[in-house]
Amino acid sequence: MRSRRPLITSTCSVVASHRYHRVMGHQGDGVDDDAFVPVKFDGGRYTKKGFPLETAGELANYQRLFFEVAREVWLADNPKRERVPSGFEDALELRLTHIETGSVVPYTVTSGPDLSEFVDQARDRIRAVFEFVVDKKHLPDGLRESIRDAVKRIGASLRDDEVLYLQSATGAEVRYTKAVRTQMIANEEAGEVEREGVLPGKVVEIEPDSQTFKIELHDGRRIPARFGDPELWQTIVKFVKPSAEGDIVRFHAKYIESTSEEVLRVEDVTDVETFLDAGAPWTTRFVDLLRLRTGWYDGRGDPIALAAIEYASEVLRLTIERTAASPTVYPTPAGGVQLELLTGARHVELSISPDLDVEGYALDSKTGEDDETLLTSPAAAAEFIGRWSDV
Repeated sequence: MRSRRPLITSTCSVVASHRYHRVMGHQGDGVDDDAFVPVKFDGGRYTKKGFPLETAGELANYQRLFFEVAREVWLADNPKRERVPSGFEDALELRLTHIETGSVVPYTVTSGPDLSEFVDQARDRIRAVFEFVVDKKHLPDGLRESIRDAVKRIGASLRDDEVLYLQSATGAEVRYTKAVRTQMIANEEAGEVEREGVLPGKVVEIEPDSQTFKIELHDGRRIPARFGDPELWQTIVKFVKPSAEGDIVRFHAKYIESTSEEVLRVEDVTDVETFLDAGAPWTTRFVDLLRLRTGWYDGRGDPIALAAIEYASEVLRLTIERTAASPTVYPTPAGGVQLELLTGARHVELSISPDLDVEGYALDSKTGEDDETLLTSPAAAAEFIGRWSDV
């Protein structure tokens, strides 16, 4: 085998293989057929030739996280076992064997049983965790302490101008920086995260002199809220009603959330607008959907988007103006809403995505006639339901 000169260019990619075939790779490219790129580095010190040895600890940190997640995956798939097989950790050992153009190449040497399935699942799980961290700036609930500690170590050597990318088995990447890690560590220590966005709730009390009021959330908790603009109280006071009578409104605000995603207090409300009519027969069902948290569907499932709920509410309002039909409301794992109606031989479904892509499907089981179409407005959606309803 001819020798190759190790090089690093603008990006350093950590490439690994999950079956041991050779140390240096096959002749021609030096990379195993089963190679993958779980992490790569870019910017700063990684723009120069070679891999900076002072950051080699990042590879060891990834190795520890990789093993801990693979261990959890294996135990979840083998519930009757309390520990992983002998040699499991050795079988997942990463080895830095050579550096080629643009890449740092370690191998996962598996001298024991074939662990390919767990390698891919572990990679996907790691990427999902960091995707959550980048989005939420804290660790997801339910992680074992050993995994939480391992995640916190990743990126410890990063500088302001450097980036670490984590990849899944499908090649999807998450961009991880020093700023994200610093915020995540701070939030974990404080147990709180600052957010800016939209909150649904009811106005149950207001103190205009102190520019404070109470919001009743969909879970029944009442939290303190403030508004910086003194004139906003004239808008807020219009929504003050006893809890049972109050409409659900939408607050545009900066608020504080616990790392378990529980809203603790609202720091500043900038706008308030009507969201759901308290008197509508479907509002109670939508409140149930608002209570769904990340992972509500067998460990998967996104929170239901407010936009999808509002769109579905308008469709239902227009539907009952046209027909006596009353569709059933369901959440979708992607964070959308599905409306379903069964009337005699006819079955109608309306799927509303978080981005408000709306698809209608209808089937008459008696005649075999069906229809599948994209719908561009709540009015069009209500017309579709009414047209296919036997009511």
